[in-house]
Amino acid sequence: GCPRNPVLSARHLGRKVDVVGPGHADLVQTQDGDWWAVLLAARPSDGDWWGTSRETFLVPVGWEDGWPVFAPGVGRVPLTLESPSLRAHPWPVTAARDDFDDAELSPEWSMLRTPHSRWWSLSERPGQLRLRLRPEAPDSFGNPSMVLRRVEHAHWRASMSLDFAPAGPGCVAGLAVWVNDTDQLRVEADGLAVRVIRREHSTDATIAELVVEGGPVVLGVEAQGRQLTVRAGQVAAATLDIGFLGQRVNGYFFGMLVGPYATGSTGFADVDWFDYAGLSPPG
Repeated sequence: GCPRNPVLSARHLGRKVDVVGPGHADLVQTQDGDWWAVLLAARPSDGDWWGTSRETFLVPVGWEDGWPVFAPGVGRVPLTLESPSLRAHPWPVTAARDDFDDAELSPEWSMLRTPHSRWWSLSERPGQLRLRLRPEAPDSFGNPSMVLRRVEHAHWRASMSLDFAPAGPGCVAGLAVWVNDTDQLRVEADGLAVRVIRREHSTDATIAELVVEGGPVVLGVEAQGRQLTVRAGQVAAATLDIGFLGQRVNGYFFGMLVGPYATGSTGFADVDWFDYAGLSPPG
């Protein structure tokens, strides 16, 4: 109902703005009587492309004529500002590497849809994440044997150590960069080879294949904006443009996720460790 609507927007700022798509704000008053808004927005990282999710931002709020004024005198969401006068309440920093030594999965891990059976274990092979193979796959509408963590940076890397010996045909395990059922990138191992599979608009295309020896293999991806390199062991298996996984392209708000998966009729795959970290921009 505000006569000045929209009270906060980036649509008039062009494609070089730092923060886009502000929305879903909650108004908060601090103990000192100051007003702030907590809202969602996104940070473009490569022109007007981004692969991260919407994130939480703060802006100060004033009041004029009974209506809130977001970021008075600025009218946009800044990347940095002086924080409100509140008691520090830091969230624990997530470790770069998960060695799967705890009794339960760490809170940064997510699963696709609700699991109705326990298809993962941290105790069957202590110090490893064991994924039981089931028919559900990362491109299915079910609950696959897959755990994912959010991509939090414009420039980032992720890698994992996979120990997998397929128990039958069609049994595979690997590393997924996942956006939805129809758009994803999979680095898939079947015990003999590693394949890089690009899935766009529900169509799979194998863009690289690399023969590997038996035993554990390190699978990894490294992204600089929308340019991503896939590695199997010490070999760069493929470099590709992941623009098709961007948020403006596919219309999803939660961004890319990355993590291990396993699919097939029987057997299991073991992940010794998973590593994720942000990178400095090129140059």
